[in-house]
Amino acid sequence: MSKEPQNRLEHLAALKSKYQATQYEDSLPSSLLYLILRKLDLGIELLDLESNWLGESQLEETLEAIKQEQKHKVQEFGNLEFEFSKLKSKYKATSYNGSWQSSHLYFILLKLESGNFLTDSEVKWLKANSLYETNKNRILESDLPKLWILTPTASAQLLSGFGANPKDDYLPGIYFMPEYLRTAIVTIHQLPSISETLWLRIIGKGNVQKQAIDELEALTPDNPFRKAALELLYNLQQNLQVTQNQDEEDRELLMRLAPLYQQDREQAIQEGEQRGLQTGLQTGLQTGIQQGERLVVENLLKVRFGEIDNELQAIIEPLLSLPPEEFTPLLLQLSREELIHRFC
Repeated sequence: MSKEPQNRLEHLAALKSKYQATQYEDSLPSSLLYLILRKLDLGIELLDLESNWLGESQLEETLEAIKQEQKHKVQEFGNLEFEFSKLKSKYKATSYNGSWQSSHLYFILLKLESGNFLTDSEVKWLKANSLYETNKNRILESDLPKLWILTPTASAQLLSGFGANPKDDYLPGIYFMPEYLRTAIVTIHQLPSISETLWLRIIGKGNVQKQAIDELEALTPDNPFRKAALELLYNLQQNLQVTQNQDEEDRELLMRLAPLYQQDREQAIQEGEQRGLQTGLQTGLQTGIQQGERLVVENLLKVRFGEIDNELQAIIEPLLSLPPEEFTPLLLQLSREELIHRFC
């Protein structure tokens, strides 16, 4: 027997079992029963003469199975309609009057309900149908935090191994791993020598770090960025001093930082003495540090997100209410949306 007739025989046997017609003796694929059962399996409504034939052939159990299946379909249809209505209410889409059977909305709402990301085309569909409130409930991949790995150096082989590639709208030296890893690698030795990257280059290694410290040292004593950077570096210095296993570069960094910080402190004291008030010194230092911290925040925002628009401008003051050791990792780790949501 060839394969096609054998497949038909097996299909008929399966349909007879499904629709409780195994007692019917004719098992040929050319039988009327096979036609009727195939129509049922495809959801095609039977003709009266076909239903009558089942009754005449004493296939009452088959007729009962058909009745139960139709009842189940009606019930499931109602369940789907009810679930669609609940989702529309939950996600504020009740203004949409389209049928759930032929609309994209049911699928989109189920994605929101299950916590899946919406594609750009699905977001556009919501906007095109004026479902702006529903659109606010979406979860975009860009809303998730990204891991930023800071490394003094990274070879082309290492970056390639992680599948990390640069992006045109980011500074040189910033590489992004494949999309779903949500991770970027900042190779400090490749960053351009600009003021926005100075703080990152200071925590680099070798000549990159030396050049950055030279740039910091060249800033005028009253430069607020210098004051803030030295304050942050002093905290780094304190941490390095308690480290048991310092390498040569760590020790060299401590030696470079010590006179810079001392010079800054002496300058502040001299200014305070000239004003004649210790409180003036404290106020001047605090003001300078605050101004410098503002520059650090603004520069980190520029490195991460480009120009500072009104939304990013609004989060600067709340960020500055935190100490540097708290706002610095937040600025490096949180996404734009998370920062705005947290501090606005």
